[in-house]
Amino acid sequence: MHVSQFEPGDRITIEQTFRDYDGMTWEQGTELVYAQQSYFPYEGGYTLIFDKGTMRIAEIVDEHGVIIRNAEETYFRVAR
Repeated sequence: MHVSQFEPGDRITIEQTFRDYDGMTWEQGTELVYAQQSYFPYEGGYTLIFDKGTMRIAEIVDEHGVIIRNAEETYFRVAR
């Protein structure tokens, strides 16, 4: 599920550890509750706001493309 499809209240589990645009490490197994997001078209960037913090990921960072697309819930497992 692409990150743009997250809905407020979704319970998200990080499936693989990664670093976001700001260099913050998001550890495998971390459980979050999704609140909202904003999109910045210039960088293809998403700011995702969760109960435990804010994550920024951007398509201009090579390794973030697969995180954003999240095919087969490789990075984010979503429970509604």
